[in-house]
Amino acid sequence: MRVSVFTRSFPLLLAIFSPTLLLAQFQQPTDEELKMTADPKAPGAAAVYFNIEQKTNDPLHNTSFYFRIKVLTEKGKELATVELPIEKDKTVESCAHERRCPVQTRDIIELKGRTIHPDGTIIPLTGKPEDVITAKKGEVEYGHRAFTLPNVEVGSILEYSYSIQFDDLLSHAPIWQVQRPYFVHLARYSFTPFKAFLPQNEENVEAHHTNYLMDEHGDRINALLWWSVLPSGVQVTPDVAGVYHLDVSDIPATPNEAWMPPVNSLLYKVLFYYKASGNRNDYWISEAKRWSKEVDQFAEPSKPIQEAVASLIAPTDSDLDKAKKLYKAVQALDNTDFSRTKSESELKQLNLKVAKHAEDTWAQRSGSSHDIALLYLAMLRAAGLTAYDMKVADRSQRIFDPGYLSFSQLDDDLVVVNIAGHDVLLDPGEKMCPFQTIHWKHSKATGIRQNSDAHSLVVTAEQNYNDNKLVRNGNITIDAHGAITGQLTFAMTGQEALRWRQLALRNDLDEVKKQFDHSLESIVPEGIDAHVDHFAGWTILMSTLWLSSTCMVPRRRNRKTPPAPRLLLSDPRQPSLRK
Repeated sequence: MRVSVFTRSFPLLLAIFSPTLLLAQFQQPTDEELKMTADPKAPGAAAVYFNIEQKTNDPLHNTSFYFRIKVLTEKGKELATVELPIEKDKTVESCAHERRCPVQTRDIIELKGRTIHPDGTIIPLTGKPEDVITAKKGEVEYGHRAFTLPNVEVGSILEYSYSIQFDDLLSHAPIWQVQRPYFVHLARYSFTPFKAFLPQNEENVEAHHTNYLMDEHGDRINALLWWSVLPSGVQVTPDVAGVYHLDVSDIPATPNEAWMPPVNSLLYKVLFYYKASGNRNDYWISEAKRWSKEVDQFAEPSKPIQEAVASLIAPTDSDLDKAKKLYKAVQALDNTDFSRTKSESELKQLNLKVAKHAEDTWAQRSGSSHDIALLYLAMLRAAGLTAYDMKVADRSQRIFDPGYLSFSQLDDDLVVVNIAGHDVLLDPGEKMCPFQTIHWKHSKATGIRQNSDAHSLVVTAEQNYNDNKLVRNGNITIDAHGAITGQLTFAMTGQEALRWRQLALRNDLDEVKKQFDHSLESIVPEGIDAHVDHFAGWTILMSTLWLSSTCMVPRRRNRKTPPAPRLLLSDPRQPSLRK
């Protein structure tokens, strides 16, 4: 988290140590480490971390990192290439002087590295790292600085360190990513917070007038908090100087299992952050009010929105028909989360602008999922319907925790419309999602919703399994020589149909067919070739999505040819398989 630093009378008193001294010194490997070919604590691992160190000194605006890695297999050699995020902001506002100045908000300094072969030979990192800018938002450029440690082979020890220097006008609270893709033997973390939160000042933060922090809303920060997921018995501890520490050992690799909950919410980590208030209820109440006000400003049923709605619905339409017609209209727009977000230069060439109100999204016939959802909200209100916004966590990415005081946990917008006295939950920002259907990642999801007189935390309803069906039918012929030919058809409704329709938005038809052919491999017996012929019902949201494929096994040519695979068929008197 980064917040602005306000200096009233004199600059921050910095620690006497330079950032260079904060970096861990390179270590002499032991004979056991050099000769290691496998790690009994991580059987089958491609690599392991011997050591990780991360030290953040907020008064110095500096974070240093140190890594020591053992490569155990060819796959482990991938860790020799390192990409470090960089961020350059050409204009950052100074709260102290009301001016704008060019800065680099995140710079990589003091980069050092070396490779140690199993025989003890040391090859230092000498090449210059390469900067690659991958995205630009406004005046901010995002990218990475990449380097590759030299002459890496199986058995090598990789060792490198670097420091990230942040802009002096910004404060930084660290994230300690304790659990990583490979086993960690030993990791040490430390954090020196902003001056106002050190022991000599923390008892009177509000009255500490020399230096203080302000958040993105301009509110003064009075609390240092952290949210953690850690092994049992492990906790963050401050020392007498106010520096926070965490030492851990024998941390297992990041789990990678099918159908597991969102891994990002389960990994061991510590997230520090500064807040105006440390009270949970106060935070969510104030953030809900702020969010609701922003929603109402964007979704104002202005005159252009009222005119658009009048052209789409009839006065005699029922509330349900109005909601359906307006839903169809916004679904027809270009959803840039499923196509491609236009750059600022493209918007300028097309005489378009970043949407600040719902009418901008309608006029440009395109917008993000967020923009389109709030446009739909504005249209419902213009049509005279009672409707509210709901902001929920994406269940495929995270599990919401109200104890972590961050509104960034909430990802997507849903719309609640009252029809005939009943609330109907809709997902207009999800391209190709049928009316009265929500994407599975938004079901049983925690979020916050507007109400007529208040705002509250809510949990959306679970999926009804009857709304999600996959029906498979087969017409198979086996001739006298054992050759198999036939036709398979698949009829999908609900989430499975939505998944394939959205896949088709981001890929061409050949790629979609390729992926469906791959899925057929788990359905038909080995040796049978099955390929998609055609799709039907791609663009009709309320219809069933149909897929047809052919399957075939070549005829046996002679007695030496292995028998054709056996195809087990269900009793034709039984109903079609449903999932």
